[in-house]
Amino acid sequence: MENIKLLSQHLNLQWKSLEIINLPNQNRSNKKEITKLIKKNISNRGKKEKKN
Repeated sequence: MENIKLLSQHLNLQWKSLEIINLPNQNRSNKKEITKLIKKNISNRGKKEKKN
């Protein structure tokens, strides 16, 4: 169940990142914020996997 939750979060983030790539330049700072969140999420997921 946990894996399904993580997968759906990951896919959701990937989808958001695709939307961001297509945003106009005025939203650059927004892009940076979300890129940070995505990177953070990926590193957090790595930590969770190591614990198991």
